[in-house]
Amino acid sequence: MLARLSDVPMLVWVIVGLLLLTGARYVQLRLRRRRNRAVERRSVRGLRLLHHGLTTFARFNDDRVPTSLDGDDWAFARAYAFCPVPRWGFDSRLVIAYDRDARHQLMEFPMLRLGRAVLLATGKIAVVSEAQFEQLLAADKRLRAKLAESDES
Repeated sequence: MLARLSDVPMLVWVIVGLLLLTGARYVQLRLRRRRNRAVERRSVRGLRLLHHGLTTFARFNDDRVPTSLDGDDWAFARAYAFCPVPRWGFDSRLVIAYDRDARHQLMEFPMLRLGRAVLLATGKIAVVSEAQFEQLLAADKRLRAKLAESDES
C-alpha cells in the first residue's frame, strides 16, 4: 500500500492538502459566524418590529411618520438610526432605518466581514457589508435630495 501512495504525483498531494486547508477554513468561518447568530436575529427582529410600528402609526395618523423615535413607545428602536420620511409610502426606494453598529458577520471567503441590517421603505430588510452600506447611504442621500427638489416644485 505504501509503495502505491508514493506513486501518486506530488501535484495531487498538493491539491489534496489545499482542499483540506480550504475546507478547514470554511468550517472555521461557519463556526465563528454561528456564534453571532443570536445578535443578528435580534437585530432583524427589531427592524421588523420597527416597520410594523411605523406602519401602524401611519395608519392611524393620515400616513404621517414620526420625525424621531424618542419616547417610551419607541424605546426598542434606540439601537437603530432612523431616517424619517415625509409620509408613509413616499418612495419605496428610501432607507427607513439601519443598525447603528455593524453587528452582522458576512462570509466572504476566506474571511468574515462586518455588515449592517438595513430597513427599506418596502419593509424589506437587507444585510449588507460596510462598503455596500456606505454606497447605499450615499444613494439614499442623493435620492432624498432629488425627491425634496421635485416636492418643492
